[in-house]
Amino acid sequence: MAGKSSQQCPSGPAFLRGVAVALGIGAALGVVGHLLQPWAAPTRYCVEGLSMAPGLMPGDEVVGRGWGMFAAWRNPTRGEVWLLRAPDGALALKRVAGLPREVLRIVDGDLQAAGVPVVRSPAMVAPLVTVVSGPVQRPWGHRLAGEFPQPILDGAEFAPDERRWLEPVADGGICAVVNLPGAAGEKGLGRVCLGIDGRSVEWSVPQLKRLAVVAGRLDGYFVASCWQVAGEAAAGARAWPAGAPAAWSVREPWPRGQEPCARFSLQVDAAAGVAGSSAAAIEEFLFWRDVHQLPPESGTTTWQVGPNAFFMLGDFPAGSRDSRHWGPLGRESLLYPVGR
Repeated sequence: MAGKSSQQCPSGPAFLRGVAVALGIGAALGVVGHLLQPWAAPTRYCVEGLSMAPGLMPGDEVVGRGWGMFAAWRNPTRGEVWLLRAPDGALALKRVAGLPREVLRIVDGDLQAAGVPVVRSPAMVAPLVTVVSGPVQRPWGHRLAGEFPQPILDGAEFAPDERRWLEPVADGGICAVVNLPGAAGEKGLGRVCLGIDGRSVEWSVPQLKRLAVVAGRLDGYFVASCWQVAGEAAAGARAWPAGAPAAWSVREPWPRGQEPCARFSLQVDAAAGVAGSSAAAIEEFLFWRDVHQLPPESGTTTWQVGPNAFFMLGDFPAGSRDSRHWGPLGRESLLYPVGR
């Protein structure tokens, strides 16, 4: 007769040891979950308020950049937008403006580190600039010249209910979309010439291109750059078309004491003999201004950033509460970086 196997339920010391191990594992997981909770923030966040305008408007949605809880071991870099926990416990979006151990000051609307303006790339500036209304009339053809609107103030059309004294903004310039027509396979270089207050820049570019051209005064420098505009994309709701590069093609010191931009000129010419060369044209044109930093109500203009802290600012100073009011935030307050 075949024997029957039987199993007994564990009891005694072995059973108690198993229960203790299970409880220990559960407690450890609970502790780990509690420690990771500040970094396990939602991956999507809906923008509220105007503190990050004009780049992020109320109702826009941003998404975590894939770091999740591992963002706790990642060093934030200047110019990034992070979801953070403010001192009052609320979640907020702010941009990394100052890094550990820096001494920061607001001087004439610029943010300075170690006594010099923080220099930013076109890609870093693009989300911050605001369109300035100006007396430039169409049609433009292939040549345009004129004067900058004066004065340029730090008001914003997206905040019509502001009630404060507006301040003049020194940093600003021009942005244009230009078209160099041609046929596929045609050789020859077109030319884009730009001038602002006696400074001139010239680019030689292949035919069959649509380019964004940006130049002006920024962070104590004369800056200029151009990049290809994809398809039919143009500036649209943004001041600059998408695709701004990581470096300026021209960056020269702006003379101390010289007034902000006053006069400009822009001309685009197709290569001689290229089909449609007479159709080279300036398709879009606008004036822009940079963000103008404002001291808080307390009047504080200087901050020392600690060894493990960051200075976080909103993109619309008049409508943002940030490190100007709170002071620098410890690294543990920054949850994760976000993007569109």
